[in-house]
Amino acid sequence: MTYQSFVQSHFLKTISTLGSIVFVSLLLINPDMYTGLMKETVSVNANFLSNEYQQDLYVVNDDGNIVSSDEEEPTQEPTPLLSYIVQPGDSIEQIAQKYAVSVDQIKAVNNMVDNDLLAGQKLYITNRKGFVYEVKEESISLMVFANLYGIDEDQLLQANGQSNNMIPYEKGQAIFVPGLSLEDAYTLSLLVKPEPKPQPQKIIVNTTTKKSSSSVSSTVKKKPTPSLINVNMNGRASLVVSSWRYVFKEKNTMAAGQCTYYAAHKAKFAFPEISPGVRFRAFGGNANKWLGNAKAVGFKTASTPTPGAIAVFQQGGSRYYSYGHVAIVEEVDRDNKRIKVSDMNYSGLWTVTVRWISMNDAMTQTKGGQTLLGFIPVQELPSGVKEKYQAAKL
Repeated sequence: MTYQSFVQSHFLKTISTLGSIVFVSLLLINPDMYTGLMKETVSVNANFLSNEYQQDLYVVNDDGNIVSSDEEEPTQEPTPLLSYIVQPGDSIEQIAQKYAVSVDQIKAVNNMVDNDLLAGQKLYITNRKGFVYEVKEESISLMVFANLYGIDEDQLLQANGQSNNMIPYEKGQAIFVPGLSLEDAYTLSLLVKPEPKPQPQKIIVNTTTKKSSSSVSSTVKKKPTPSLINVNMNGRASLVVSSWRYVFKEKNTMAAGQCTYYAAHKAKFAFPEISPGVRFRAFGGNANKWLGNAKAVGFKTASTPTPGAIAVFQQGGSRYYSYGHVAIVEEVDRDNKRIKVSDMNYSGLWTVTVRWISMNDAMTQTKGGQTLLGFIPVQELPSGVKEKYQAAKL
């Protein structure tokens, strides 16, 4: 060892010893310094370590327990749809806690706007995103329901624990619609948005005193009852429920924005997808020719309405009167002999309208009115059409 190296070595040792003495002295003066140093954390670049050492890394929590660094949060399994009858004294918070779901989840599934419950009320409970539709029709299958509202049939079957898409759901039974929000349900007219509870009405009291007697009169300001909208189309009245503009791009060989374009978009049973955004055309022509053209290629037609069916009219709107009109049957109200339909171009291009039509009026030819020719119900593709569809998909 050279003299220079000897000096450097002893110099470093001296410095190290002095540093240790100073550090220990500081600890003796301020013991809290040790605690502060132990609380400091050191970040480690895991990529710097080999896999062999990475698997032995651990994290110590505040309680001193060792937790594996790669431990993941458990995922919540989707629960089946349950029904619960509200008992006297129940609160929505208690029910939510009992079934390990949130209050907001229960309200969303059951289309509720507040937390109020009634004894005997039926609640549907699941942790899935979606809502419950109670069947209003006499009977409807999941295949028809999926086609009617453009819902993925496989997801609908899975959410309802079914493998057969033709099993009928009777009036009052529950269908769970997965993946959609309440706003989606309102747009599709599946659910009616509940009205918020009315606020206490303001009462104005006028008191007049006359010598030995007094009279009290009260005036209650009431909200006017909203009137239903009656829209006349070619001399025949129909009841409009809602309407909105709906512009979409899809190749279904029909004239864009017209009634046939929308009907082909909704009636997936007759116009199935070849690829995303492209539909197979089983039949076509002017709207008032659809009934005959569908029958010519093997589709069954009917004179009575069923949900999801295509309704075919002889006459169209004022500008397209001779071409006819088509709509989709959304709901059948047999007690009042009327049907709810959705259609496009009833009140303008790209405008979807949901309205009630009286079956008596629709089946009667009046001056300037419409004649309902019949319906193309939801069904499987006829064998000949199915072969062409399979070939088009290749």
